[in-house]
Amino acid sequence: MPQLSPNYDTQRAISDARLPKVYPWLQSLGYSRFEISSQFIDVTGSIDLTMMCRNVLYHTASRIQNFTPYIKKRGPTFTIRVARLSGAETEFTKVSRAIKDDGEYPKRYLHAYFEGNRVLCAGLISTKDLYAYLNTHLAVISDLQTRRAEDEAGWADFYYVSFEELQKAGIAFPHLNVL
Repeated sequence: MPQLSPNYDTQRAISDARLPKVYPWLQSLGYSRFEISSQFIDVTGSIDLTMMCRNVLYHTASRIQNFTPYIKKRGPTFTIRVARLSGAETEFTKVSRAIKDDGEYPKRYLHAYFEGNRVLCAGLISTKDLYAYLNTHLAVISDLQTRRAEDEAGWADFYYVSFEELQKAGIAFPHLNVL
């Protein structure tokens, strides 16, 4: 199994506790039968959740975050980890490889922002749409935003793309905004 971040268990517990609070919104979109993934599936395949819509299973990656002043200023984003201090593979690498090799990967990305236990905003996007956008903009690095986050486990770099930027590019996806 891939190397785990020292704070994996804490982050996973917070995410697993908050994820069900997004289910009512997902149900309003036609999704049902939610099952949080095992640690093995999460760590090796970047799949956090499996859900059904019209009798089809969808593996889903999720990022559950606190709503911070930074997010309030920039707006909600989809973020994908692309590098770690430890050198461990990231979801961007694992999912890109799975798409290329026709393997299992999350077909959807769910990103939700919370204030306490209250969902403030969320977005659900097709992984292929998100990765196509990212890969198109990789050639011109100034077009693609990156951010470094640091904690007790070290640093990690993320690509981030605002919901607004994706919509301006013509990529439609359901989103919730209760701000």
